[in-house]
Amino acid sequence: MHLRITTGTHLLAGADGNAWIQVVGARRRSQWLRLWPPGGGFRRGETVDIRIDFDERLDPGPVSQVHLHHDFSGTYHGWFVDEVEVDGV
Repeated sequence: MHLRITTGTHLLAGADGNAWIQVVGARRRSQWLRLWPPGGGFRRGETVDIRIDFDERLDPGPVSQVHLHHDFSGTYHGWFVDEVEVDGV
């Protein structure tokens, strides 16, 4: 699965704390997976590409929802997600 997460351009929209994603599909809901963006954070106005490889037994199937969570840690903790795109499921 390929994710593209775009952080908005609002002042202080970025985040450098811990972030997770849960994928809800037609077959199952994934566990909470830690996001490790290149560069260590989600910068304002930038798009981050992340690949998640599910074992065949844990593949959620066609995606209906994604849930994002962050723990408000770090210096910048007001994460404003503008868009999430999911491909390859």
